[in-house]
Amino acid sequence: MLVNEVVTLSFEEIRGILLREHAQLRLLALAVERAFHLDEAERALEVPKRFHAFVDALLRHNEHEEELLGEILPGIDAWGELRALRMDDAHRETHRELGRALSAFDEKTPNESFDIARELVQQVLSHMDEEEEVFLNDHVLRDDVIAIGQTSG
Repeated sequence: MLVNEVVTLSFEEIRGILLREHAQLRLLALAVERAFHLDEAERALEVPKRFHAFVDALLRHNEHEEELLGEILPGIDAWGELRALRMDDAHRETHRELGRALSAFDEKTPNESFDIARELVQQVLSHMDEEEEVFLNDHVLRDDVIAIGQTSG
């Protein structure tokens, strides 16, 4: 028998999950950055490998973020629809840039492709900072307890 289980997450749980994914992406970004400082032979091997790991994790994260926030973000507050549009636009732009960066490893010189990869990693880090400020914070994604019929005493 196939059983479909519905799991409901609180806003705070969603925020925690996505912030942990951001932390993991920052570690992968740091690994990419460290690869830029290796000697030439190691750099040629490590930058593409580490960058691909970063890209794979980023794509999974963006998909997960859209899955967790896609339906709730537009109605979260008066600015929810704008927040959701900003997230969608940023993810689409990032995916376009990822394609450009990945193709650079095949089409450009190593130094050119490394520069493109480094620039994209920095853009993603800035985007994550913006997400954390705009909607992955405890002022937007929070579980409010509202007491109804409570009297002060």
